[in-house]
Amino acid sequence: MYRYSGPHSYINAIVVPSTQLKEEYVRETLESLREAGIDFVSGVPDTWLRSVFEALQDDKRFTFVPVSNEGVAFSICAGAWLAGKKPCLLMENSGLRVAAEALSRLSVSDGIPVFILMSYRGSLAETEYFSIGHGKTMEPLLQAFRIPYVVVRKPEDLRKGITGAAKLAFTSQYPAAAALGGELM
Repeated sequence: MYRYSGPHSYINAIVVPSTQLKEEYVRETLESLREAGIDFVSGVPDTWLRSVFEALQDDKRFTFVPVSNEGVAFSICAGAWLAGKKPCLLMENSGLRVAAEALSRLSVSDGIPVFILMSYRGSLAETEYFSIGHGKTMEPLLQAFRIPYVVVRKPEDLRKGITGAAKLAFTSQYPAAAALGGELM
């Protein structure tokens, strides 16, 4: 932990270093995406998945399109699917609310599959009070859209969770999701 010592040191706030996917699981995440046939990724950078975003930029096996809005990312993934790619939407779970309209119009209505890989903000690994609500709304929103999902909390479940959910999305022609949290962070 770091102690704040800025111009308002009388606040004496404690700043906790940001949580993110442990480095040893970044490569396995990318390998799992490839094993599932993913060749296209779009998303909004997220603190917990920052190292995955950085690794994707350097990995020539993936076409990677970073954007500033999850609805745009979902739409780009839908276009990639129509162009013959197998897309992954990479984001923080709060992005589900932002992507809801595009998701509803393009996937739920038209059967365009997109694999959604997201951090599980608001889970037991959460370090920020303002992200607690993301955990409260993620699963009910996925259930409302009838999107099958898996929550991956243990390292030994990482590959199976990603590949299983991604393969289900493309087999069913419907979105499926994996949310990463717990011991992975």
